[in-house]
Amino acid sequence: MKSLIKLEHITKAINGVSILKDISFDVNNGEIFGIIGKNGAGKTTLLRVLIGFYHYDFGKYSIYDDEKIPLNKDFLKSNFGFATQENCFYDDLTVFENIKYFGRMYFMKKEALLGKIEDVLEVVELKTQRNVLAKNLSGGMKRRLDLACSLVHSPHVLLLDEPTAELDPVAANHMWKTLKNINKQGTTIILSSHFLNRVDHVCDRIAILDEGFVMEVGTPKELKDLYSQNEEIVLQTFPANYDQVIFYLKNSGVEITNLIVRDKSLVIYTKEPAKVLQLVLKVLNLLNETLLELEVNKPSLNEIFESVTAKKMKRKSADKLVKYVESSVEKFKDSKLREKLLKAYPKEVVDRVLKKR
Repeated sequence: MKSLIKLEHITKAINGVSILKDISFDVNNGEIFGIIGKNGAGKTTLLRVLIGFYHYDFGKYSIYDDEKIPLNKDFLKSNFGFATQENCFYDDLTVFENIKYFGRMYFMKKEALLGKIEDVLEVVELKTQRNVLAKNLSGGMKRRLDLACSLVHSPHVLLLDEPTAELDPVAANHMWKTLKNINKQGTTIILSSHFLNRVDHVCDRIAILDEGFVMEVGTPKELKDLYSQNEEIVLQTFPANYDQVIFYLKNSGVEITNLIVRDKSLVIYTKEPAKVLQLVLKVLNLLNETLLELEVNKPSLNEIFESVTAKKMKRKSADKLVKYVESSVEKFKDSKLREKLLKAYPKEVVDRVLKKR
């Protein structure tokens, strides 16, 4: 199947700082594709390259195998929608007025625009708020208004930067449900997030980004199968003296891969969940801890992400990058080539490339 979007060894430096260092993946038509990484991993920069706000320094970016299409600003404007982390609407306009304003920016005809506004209001579930000033909306409603403004021109591809940032769990779940419904109507969605546990059940495939490198690409199941044989035990107790619980578990002799405290819960990774569960109940009884909640899950994307980003040597090898850079810079003869390359590639790679020239 031909990819809708394909990136090959994309690099991008901003003000002399290398942000994207080796980005390669493709996005299929009609899927929800997640770009996952910590703050500073390069997610926002990558989305801005995809939408055409930034031009990359090296590499190849193609749409339907055509490198000229991403250079066509009119094509990107007509076929792509983009919602940033920051709200892009106007506080002193109503929900309806904001969507209408953005529709006019896409030169939509009046009749078509008015009909589309009604459709979009229904999709994002803001019909009853149509005459409410944007500044008076709740946080979740503001994010959905942003979404509506990026949808009004019926884009084929929707780019979303941290769509659930700063939302409470209820509002976040509402947003994920809305995105699934939009995707079912045929819209390809590319989103960035650091909420790994949430995208697990939303994205068809995921690219894990770390310090400007794509570490892995695959379905959530593929990544779990590749990186983890553990199961995850999540428990909440009262009074939640987890330090004492951890002390007893670590000195029990039972095989436990990792113990972390996350969101007021104790998370245990183990290959022997049955044995560990028996031990946990004994320890809680010993420490007079009341068990409030208990879950046993397959490995989560949180564990996968920690495993992937911990393996820095899993990045694209220097040999592969050298070969690619050699083929990319044959046309460059100017004396500032080294300076340009160092903005995009590791020094080791640049030195090896230039040594052969």
